[in-house]
Parts: sequence; structure tokens; C-alpha cells
Amino acid sequence: MKVLVMGGTRLFGRSLVWRLLHAGHEVTVATRGQAKDDFGHLVRRVIIDRRNAPAMHAAFEQSGDFDVIYDQLCYSPLDAAIASEVFAERTGRYVMTSTIEVYQPLLGQDDHPFTEAEADLAAEQVEWDYPWHKAGVSDTKYSAGKRQAEAAFLQDGRLPVVMARMGHVLAGQEDFTLRTQQYVEQAVSGGTPKSKQCQMPSSFILSEIASSALHWLGMNSMHLGALNVAQFQATSVGLLNEAAKVAGIQDRSHALESMMLPFDYDAPFCMDLGLLIQLGWEIPPYEDDLARVFQQHLVAYRLPEGAKYA
Repeated sequence: MKVLVMGGTRLFGRSLVWRLLHAGHEVTVATRGQAKDDFGHLVRRVIIDRRNAPAMHAAFEQSGDFDVIYDQLCYSPLDAAIASEVFAERTGRYVMTSTIEVYQPLLGQDDHPFTEAEADLAAEQVEWDYPWHKAGVSDTKYSAGKRQAEAAFLQDGRLPVVMARMGHVLAGQEDFTLRTQQYVEQAVSGGTPKSKQCQMPSSFILSEIASSALHWLGMNSMHLGALNVAQFQATSVGLLNEAAKVAGIQDRSHALESMMLPFDYDAPFCMDLGLLIQLGWEIPPYEDDLARVFQQHLVAYRLPEGAKYA
């Protein structure tokens, strides 16, 4: 197949590109050109300004159609509108990476895992006048931007889009968010948080499994619309305990009442995976791979100053 990946140089985007290449697909990687990659001559590269409609049209004017497009760079309804304009009737399948964070407005309303239907965004009012492309907004309004992007795609209707609502992604040294690393650092400190928030479960997925799920969604599933994609549930204190086990930390006797960890929530924040399983995705086990992820961060954490993780 002829496949386009917008944003394929970091985290599970990079792993996705390698999966596609190993499967024999013709891959084009479109990025801002700010990060190097290790794909060599195996991919075609396109430099894009994702937020500039004329530039996007020009970048893909001569590219022809794509069987599948993966969009890792869609953070707002404006981004979705540009995609709909540029790629309408030019792809058989459009896979947008969305997030568990679209359920943020429902947090605390009920303790059950959220189904896709509980965040049906087809009727949500799109705030077209909001300054979505202002510097920093994609970070500060991440949850709202993803919700609005989904709404824009659904209401436009020109693309055969599936929105993969990813659980929180845990990764090794490629995790530029540094969230996974914080659990190792706190585990090594020997403390145990006692807050209510650290005991609330949420949905997670390991980076390599996230790329595997995206590959499957693009190549094998005919589902359109929103889809929850995760691997397991865990609490912050549970992740901390696993990190401590990997680090061999025995003495964790002192309580840290005020410790806040990246995945602390005021209520359970999990996604229902019934539809994912019904569609045929076999959720792989996670325990051994999670331990390896923590081990990577532990090795880097204990390196002498100035040394590099290999």
C-alpha cells in the first residue's frame, strides 16, 4: 500500500513507520523537518507546515492518492479542516491519533470505564474562532483541541476517518514527555504517596503496542469513527510500585502525602475496550514490557553525569 505518516519521527510514530516498512508498504513521512530520523533511503520525505493550508496543498499537489494516511499532528479543528481540504477523495482510510483526554469533561461523573458513545462529538459545537494555532495552545488546550478536531472531522464528513483514542502512553528513553521517567525517579527516592488521586485507575498502553494498534487500524480494521485503544489499567501508586520492584527498592516506609504524579486523577479515568476487542484486536500482555521500560529509565537515571544511555 501507499501510506502517508504525518509525524513519524518520535515515540510510537517512529515505530509505526518501521512496522509499515517491514510489512512492505511504500511510506511517505511528512514532518516539519526539525527532527532527524533513521529511515535512510527507505522512505520518501515531505517537509510540511501542518497549520498552513496553502502550504499543505502545495506539499501534496504531486503526491497522488494514498491508501492510508496516519495523522499524528492533528491537535485542533483547524488542523482537521486543513486535512479534509487537502486529502478529500484522496485516501481510502484516515487514521487520526486522538487521546483518552477527550473524556476529561466526564471525569468524576461516573466510575465506570468510558465507552466511545459517551463522547460522541458529531454534534459538538466547533469553536472555529478560537486561536488554536497560537503558540503553546496545542499544549495548554490539548484535551479540548483533540475533542474539537474529532468534531470537525465528523461534521465535515469527507474523510473516512477513525479516531484512535489512545490510553496514556508509557515508553522508554524515547518518551519526550518525561512522564514515565518520573515514576522511576520517585521510586528510587523510596517514598510512597498516600493521596486519594494516586489510587485512581486509568488506561495505559506501551509505546510499541500503540504503534502495533495503529498499524492494525490502518491495514485490517474497517471501523470508522472513535475507537478506544489501550492495553491495561493501573493506578499511579501501582506504576510506582512496579518501578520500585524493577529498581530493587525495599525500603519505602516514609509517606509522601503531597507527592503528585503525572497520572494522578480525582476519580477513575478509564476507557472501555469492548469495541476494540469486538473488532478483533487481541490485547497483548504488558507486565514484562512495562518492566523493560522502567529498566531503561533506571539505567539512564543511574548513569554517571555526562554519560549517555545506549
